[in-house]
Formats: sequence, structure tokens, C-alpha cells
Amino acid sequence: AMSCGVPVVGSDSGEIPTVLGDAGLIFHEGDSAALLEQLRRLIDPAQRAYFAGKGRQRVLSLFTTGWVAAQHRALYERIRPASYELRIGGKQ
Repeated sequence: AMSCGVPVVGSDSGEIPTVLGDAGLIFHEGDSAALLEQLRRLIDPAQRAYFAGKGRQRVLSLFTTGWVAAQHRALYERIRPASYELRIGGKQ
């Protein structure tokens, strides 16, 4: 939803708050009154525009395929054995 410029409301369950950061609205899991309150905030067009923009910006800065690929590569380079050599197509 964030990548499409849609404001996001999510619970405080698991990694949802980490993914949303300050670009979304969070409510306590299972608290329907808190969910309703967050949804009511989005009635205001300025609030909708703010969170839509923040979400899109967050996706473009943290969740592009290039960024994810770079994070995976960095992880693999940290955990691979020192003696391991990358071979592609039978060549080093």
C-alpha cells in the first residue's frame, strides 16, 4: 500500500511498526477502538496526503529491489567462509 501512495494503518504486532516507521499509523493489536481512532484521523485530507507521501518516500528509500539486494549481498558477504570463492559459470 505504501508503494502505491496509500496511507497505511497497522497493528503493533510483530515487525509491522518497524516496516511502517513514522510513515503509518499504529494501533494496539486487538484494540478496535484504537483502530477506529486511527482510521478517523485519515478522514482529514491533509492527514491522508501526509501519510501517503511519507509511505511512498519510505518505500523508495528503504524497500526498492536494489536496496533489498544490497542488504542481502552484505549479509552473505558477512557470513560466508573466508575460503569461499564465488564462481559464476565455472569461472572465478
